[in-house]
Amino acid sequence: MGKGRVEKELRKENVQDINIPLALCNYEKTSVAKQLPRSGRPRKLTSRDESCIFRKVRINLTKSYRQLTSDF
Repeated sequence: MGKGRVEKELRKENVQDINIPLALCNYEKTSVAKQLPRSGRPRKLTSRDESCIFRKVRINLTKSYRQLTSDF
């Protein structure tokens, strides 16, 4: 995949113009256009856990924080 083609793909994915040279450099090193995970503390909840919690809150808006934590 050429640089021009990768740049077009990045623009389709709404990557900001400032980040395109960095993304191209990462692509040349790793042959992967996706962003690599950042260093730091991992998230406590996955997106699936968060959506489960929001679903339970939407079902019963009057539940307290303590009741929600005991259910989860």
